Amino acid sequence: MKRCQITVQFIVIAFIIWLGPTVIHAQNRPARERESFNADWRFQKDDPAGTEGRLSYEKIKSAVMLTGNEFIKELKPPAQTDLGSDVSYTQKSFDDRGWRRLNLPHDWGIEGPFKQEYPGETGKLPWWGVGW
Repeated sequence: MKRCQITVQFIVIAFIIWLGPTVIHAQNRPARERESFNADWRFQKDDPAGTEGRLSYEKIKSAVMLTGNEFIKELKPPAQTDLGSDVSYTQKSFDDRGWRRLNLPHDWGIEGPFKQEYPGETGKLPWWGVGW
């Protein structure tokens, strides 16, 4: 009987020692918060004048495809590319205060214009193009 009590006590003490740090850690963690990033975005339709299409996917695809190589052990990461370094919208110093403010989700196509000659799968609205 004595041996059984010692074994049970040992198991209880071991369990408390094992669980203790988990409980303490959980109490010290900050509460989770949900935060919306949907408000107060800036929007500009189309590329800046003189740079139309310079950052189109067809032109930058090969560089974009290489960006994951740093996570592949057998491949060396590519040399740093300066995609868009000459496009004003990509500069840290660019002032976007003149751009339109909007909240997400946003779809510029819905703003129209509706045209019968547009393809049916677009809802006859201009969904294509570039948006910043």
